[in-house]
Amino acid sequence: MSFFLKFLTGSAIGGGLTLYYQDDIRRTTTQLTSDLHRLSDELVRAAPTGHPAAEAEAAHARGPVIPARLPFSEEVKARWNEQLGSAIHTAQTTDWSLVLSRAYSSLRSSLASLSAPAPAPIEAGGPGPASEAARVAAAPPPMGAVEGKVEKVAASAGKGSVDLQSGKRWV
Repeated sequence: MSFFLKFLTGSAIGGGLTLYYQDDIRRTTTQLTSDLHRLSDELVRAAPTGHPAAEAEAAHARGPVIPARLPFSEEVKARWNEQLGSAIHTAQTTDWSLVLSRAYSSLRSSLASLSAPAPAPIEAGGPGPASEAARVAAAPPPMGAVEGKVEKVAASAGKGSVDLQSGKRWV
């Protein structure tokens, strides 16, 4: 029983929507037809007759032809369609490989900046030899320099030396 009730309800709603849109299309068509006939008549009346003085007097008597303003909803629809058409045209004419390569390089550079150490803060003295010397003194020495010092300390100390890297003692 519920199947037939659902079927009849759906048919009634579908039929109602069909009739509504059919009526809307018919009203729009008759309005556009009457507007086109009116504009056609105005165009025929505005055709030159060959006498410049008569044409100027007739144009002045009729006044300017001002098109009727669209309703707000139609204006919104027209602007929406214009913007949508512009977006589609832009999407179709864009060089997507260039866009992707730029996005990829930007992503790589931002990730590289995240993994790089933060730059040392500039001291109150500003850039100069004193602040540069302080920065170099505070920086850890390179690995090769540490290994060389361990070997020198071990050779000069003899027995009971300590490896500075691992903290191990050897005899």
